[in-house]
Amino acid sequence: MSGATAVVDAVRVVAEYVGDRCGLNLGGMRGPQLMSCISRAMRRSGATSADSYRRLLEVQPEEFERLVAALTVGESYFFRDPAQVELLRDHVLPERAAARGSGAGLRLWSAGCATGQEAYTLAMIAEEAGLAGRATVLGTDLSRHALAVAAVGHYREWSLRGVSAGRRAAYFDAVGDGFRVEERFVAPVTFRQHNLVEPIDASLGMDVVVCRNVLIYLQPEAAARAARHLASALVPGGWLLTAAGDPPLDVEELEVVRTKAGHAYRRTTGDPSRPAPGPVAPRRPSPRPVHEPVHEPVHEPAVEPAVEPQ
Repeated sequence: MSGATAVVDAVRVVAEYVGDRCGLNLGGMRGPQLMSCISRAMRRSGATSADSYRRLLEVQPEEFERLVAALTVGESYFFRDPAQVELLRDHVLPERAAARGSGAGLRLWSAGCATGQEAYTLAMIAEEAGLAGRATVLGTDLSRHALAVAAVGHYREWSLRGVSAGRRAAYFDAVGDGFRVEERFVAPVTFRQHNLVEPIDASLGMDVVVCRNVLIYLQPEAAARAARHLASALVPGGWLLTAAGDPPLDVEELEVVRTKAGHAYRRTTGDPSRPAPGPVAPRRPSPRPVHEPVHEPVHEPAVEPAVEPQ
């Protein structure tokens, strides 16, 4: 078998295996890009055939995670969607805090957190909503390498391109050639490995789940399964936010809510007398800390790097 034939065979075998194991849809990748990625992975691992590489993926979790990381875009940055930030700060978190009752804690989940920027952003938004000390954040991802970066909480300038000068000064410490997340936002955040197509402990009782730009990479059936798992983790009345590019969700327990930040989802309470949700009404902004500036526009580059160098 020629080298080119071996790679073509590996693309088919590996794509099927990755799809079965984590639901990743590789159909959107260009053929040469996919072949190059798998060819490099095989050379690095020493595998000489599609079957031998698949067997390696089955017995070496690190190799599987390394391959998935190479096949997906793990890029993220802080305060990525200003409209959703405002929705969370001004409506969702205050609503959930009121539902929980005075002094009760809130549980937030960044599902598919990559290298942690979104998880820490949730902790920062909670403080801006006046809920410092009441919110804990869980960040999960399939990649242990990404989670190791997240746990350190040290980022380069690229990850802070959507962060205003006021937030930089208040939420980060300048360290060397980068920025470290302030300890008060590190303490309430924990990270753990999780595959979204597999169930998560429903007893976690999440008030908010944020899963942005993840479901779009999954096969339709896998995305539907992941959506059911996300919904099951929410308490009644809890919110699920996805990205504009993610597929619409059709989960019985979730009702669609129209907001200025686009469509969001809320888990039903199970009360048949509860009316269907209407648009989220504008509310008077709560007082901001003196260091909080007006939101600055975010200008995303035409091409983003696959993974930010750490």
